[in-house]
Amino acid sequence: RNRLHLDVVTVPPEAAAVLAEVPGLGGQVPRENDYYATIADADGNEADVLPLPDGAADWDGEATADWRLVFAAVARYPTVSVAQAVELVERVAALADGAGLALGVDLRPGLVILDSGKDLWEMVEGYAALAASCQQVARGLGLVADVAGPRFVQVGIDAVDVPGVRAFWAAALGYVEDPREDVTDLVHPHQLTMPVFLQSLDADDHERRAQRNRLHLDVFVPDDLARARVDAALAAGGRVTHVAGAPAWWTLADPEGNE
Repeated sequence: RNRLHLDVVTVPPEAAAVLAEVPGLGGQVPRENDYYATIADADGNEADVLPLPDGAADWDGEATADWRLVFAAVARYPTVSVAQAVELVERVAALADGAGLALGVDLRPGLVILDSGKDLWEMVEGYAALAASCQQVARGLGLVADVAGPRFVQVGIDAVDVPGVRAFWAAALGYVEDPREDVTDLVHPHQLTMPVFLQSLDADDHERRAQRNRLHLDVFVPDDLARARVDAALAAGGRVTHVAGAPAWWTLADPEGNE
């Protein structure tokens, strides 16, 4: 089993549909409980799919019915024109500024996605009111939310020395530590890319610790920052495992061999 896996968070009907489809794709379901299921491809690379219970991603109340809680609070609005999308973006941005709250606004052809960032909707007071105001604006523009579409993905890394491995990944990714006690998350300073979280690995599981993972992360940075990023990761306990491609790329590993 890899020490790296993905969490794929969506709405329950979508999660259930994934589970039903896995066997036909040559995959398997190694673990399943009331809240999530672990799925694996034919080679055993895993992802946790969640949540499974009906309504588990709903935000209570009609005022936030367009939103889904997929670790982040997310609302997706298909749009019919650039002008309509821009009007929505301008108005929800003004609401967020007025509330003094961070809100991710992703503008794409035919779609606007509003995103609180992981857990911020429950960590910081005021997000429910902001979400309700954004929903009111969107519906006033005649928009109908795509409530099946919200997705959230994060990377999980199993480690014996969680603080040590976490320090490496913070340096390698340029991420910051979640401020909450007993939460191992690392997040992009502006919530732009996938969070990484650490979970404990049994120190006696020598076989699993010794194997090389079949999954790794690619981290792209501007060329004039790459050497400094490598040096920071090495200073945080990492090591270089492949240098033949430098300076186009380096392969680094954390203190437990995750690359």
